[in-house]
Amino acid sequence: MKIVKHIESLLLNENSVIVPGFGCFMANPLTARFDDVENVFLPPSRTLGFNPRVNINDSLLVQSYIDTYQMSYPDAEKEIMREVEDIKNALYNNGSFDFKGVGILSYSNGEYDFTPHASGLLTPSIYGMDALEINTLEALVAAEKSDETKVNAILKPSFVPSEEKKKSIFAKEDDEPIVITIKRSTIRKCATAAAVVAISVLSVIPMKYAATAMQDVQLASVFNWKSETTVVEKKAPAKKVVAKKVVAKKPETPKAPEAKEANYTIVLAAGISMDGAKYYAEELVKEGVAATIDGEKSPMVVFGTYANIEDAKVEIAKHLDNEKFKIAWIKKI
Repeated sequence: MKIVKHIESLLLNENSVIVPGFGCFMANPLTARFDDVENVFLPPSRTLGFNPRVNINDSLLVQSYIDTYQMSYPDAEKEIMREVEDIKNALYNNGSFDFKGVGILSYSNGEYDFTPHASGLLTPSIYGMDALEINTLEALVAAEKSDETKVNAILKPSFVPSEEKKKSIFAKEDDEPIVITIKRSTIRKCATAAAVVAISVLSVIPMKYAATAMQDVQLASVFNWKSETTVVEKKAPAKKVVAKKVVAKKPETPKAPEAKEANYTIVLAAGISMDGAKYYAEELVKEGVAATIDGEKSPMVVFGTYANIEDAKVEIAKHLDNEKFKIAWIKKI
């Protein structure tokens, strides 16, 4: 129903919305508070209720219909009353009606019972605020004590002496082993430091060997160092190998078709500035498309001239593998 959306929308900024002849949805603000059971600071919020006794038309809901659907005041009132009748019928027949986004209204034995939406009433001014969990001082002290728990490390000899040497090694037969006390927090810090060192070593060593391997590949590809040197050493005395410089020729950009009767052209870009057209045309030339610029006030990037539309369509079909030609269109000169 349309009325449900209007109620939800009005409650974003209003604290009460009266549905004529039905009742009033009222929002009550709740200040931020601390839950001492869960140790959580709860943000400010709003709770929603329903009062069927407040049902006099205050024109707020009617005005919302007028602004949304551009209807007259009497027509808006009739539309609202028609939807109110549908809501009442649903309550009497089913026992409840779901105002989606607002809550569920139940009806039984002449009494209304309203249950607000579980996620709460949306309020723009406090949107995004979340609960904040803070431990109590007692919990922090208990955690600190657990950190200071001591571990006893017993040092025993790694060998078992013979009966003859026991007297010379130990002063007494009932000597107690050495006990060292270590805090758990110290053990954790040492373990963290060891992990950092291990990660650093493991990350540096592969990079070193990877760099050496890459350097060998580059030497082999540029100077053919590995293969040439091996062959020379086996077959003949060492000779100087001179690397020849190879100059790559730049591929020539094929010319665009030019018809004797230039009636049509292919437009690759339009509606852009002159600087943008120049940049786009240069990029196309680099890709092998001999594009040019047509016009000054309204520059367009075009490709070739053609005597008829069919020739232009055939040219576009040749370049369908190029993304630039998929949005091309034919323009009459």
